[in-house]
Amino acid sequence: MTNMEKNMKAALHCVPTLTELAVLGLFGQAISHPYMHQIWGENMNMLDQGPLHMEVQQHMEKSLKHPVF
Repeated sequence: MTNMEKNMKAALHCVPTLTELAVLGLFGQAISHPYMHQIWGENMNMLDQGPLHMEVQQHMEKSLKHPVF
């Protein structure tokens, strides 16, 4: 068994690592993917997207105050 295989096996049995992977997946689904879908193909300056960024910030703050789980 190689070191990479040993590290992977250890990671799959490590609760903090699995928790971090789950959080990254949830963040991607709740924040990153919708955001990227919104801006994909837009030919705008990043500064022109200020209102969208404020919506993302408000969504994240709302999610922190009222978690659904």
